Formats: sequence, structure tokens, C-alpha cells
Amino acid sequence: MHYLQKAILDKLRYGQPLRYSDLMPEGIESSHFRYHLKQLTADGLVEKNDDQAYHLTDKGLREIDYLSANRTRPVRIPKVITYTLLTHSGQTLLYKKPKEPYRNLWGLIGGKIHFGEDAQYAAQREVYEKTGLSIGLPDFCGIADIIINKHGEPLSHAIAFVHKVDISDLPPHLPTELKPIDITKLDEHHLIPDLKLLLQAINDCGYPFVHQIRAELPA
Repeated sequence: MHYLQKAILDKLRYGQPLRYSDLMPEGIESSHFRYHLKQLTADGLVEKNDDQAYHLTDKGLREIDYLSANRTRPVRIPKVITYTLLTHSGQTLLYKKPKEPYRNLWGLIGGKIHFGEDAQYAAQREVYEKTGLSIGLPDFCGIADIIINKHGEPLSHAIAFVHKVDISDLPPHLPTELKPIDITKLDEHHLIPDLKLLLQAINDCGYPFVHQIRAELPA
């Protein structure tokens, strides 16, 4: 985002509506400033009211919620995800990640929560999208703040709403990415580093739990 567009949004963030003369910074050519104000209007972020003053649209309000004041680029923030533990007849069903940075590692079924989506429904959706299994609303277990490092530097950071659900009937053929697995028989290099800590939190803690998990991806 151009710095002039961000400056306009920041002014409106702290007070609106504002007239053209109030929005325009000193020392900026009027035609240059007008171009960027029109661009924000064309993008649907800013509009002019009947009094010829400018204010943020609903889209503009959503946009600035992701932009820090006085910065032209969004600050990188943790992902908000669901993690769902599937069990069947006392067995733990694990999901093999198909994509980096954890490709071919086994873990819980996870995925991003969509804007405005309830976490439990997000868990249902992610399980279906990744495995084809339709589940009821899972039980909420807790929230985990998870940072996984590689070579001492953060590789991923997620705030996870953790759920579990027991599946009474499994289809005869499961997708190859989903298997009943005894993690005690798997080498650590085959597991996502947060898996054992998450399972411990689910099994040992009272609900709902709030945990910080810090783990290192093995080299």
C-alpha cells in the first residue's frame, strides 16, 4: 500500500469524517494526493458523504483492523487455527501433512478458521475437507499458543482452538493421509513437534486448558 493511502486511512482511523483539506498532508502536491484518495475510493475503502467529507466504509474498517497505525505493511501475526483429535475404538487417528513446512509428518487435523466462523464449525469443515469424514460438533478441549522453531528461529506460530471427537463408525477405506497410529512406535522425526504436547494437554488437563507450547523441528 502506498504511504499516502496509508496516511489517509490512519487519519480517518483516529477521527472521521474529514474534509479533503484536513486529510491532505503538508508538502504534498495536490494532484498526487488526489490520485491516491481516488484510488482508496475506487477500492471501496473510503467514500464521501453528503457534506463532502470522507469516511471509512465497512470494507475500510475491516482493512484497517489488519493494519498497524503508522505502518504501510501488515504486521505478521499468528495464524488462528483449529486442531482436531480424531479417535476410534481407543485408537488415535493421525493426519499426514501433505504440504510444507511439515510435509509427510503426522499430527492432528488442523486448518485456519475463516473470518466470522465459529471454531467448532471450522473444525468440522477442516476434517471434512481433509479426510471426507463428516463429524458431529467436536468437544472443545482448550486453546494452545504454539510456536515451532527451526534452528532456533520461529518457523510457525499459531493460536489453536483444540477439539476432539470420537468416531463410532469408520468407512472401510480411509484416505491414505489418515491412519490409526501408535505414536510410541514412531520416531520423533515423523511427528509434528507439537503433537505429543497437544495429546498430553488433551488427555491430562482439565477442560478447557490454556497452554503455551514451544517446540523445535528436528533437523
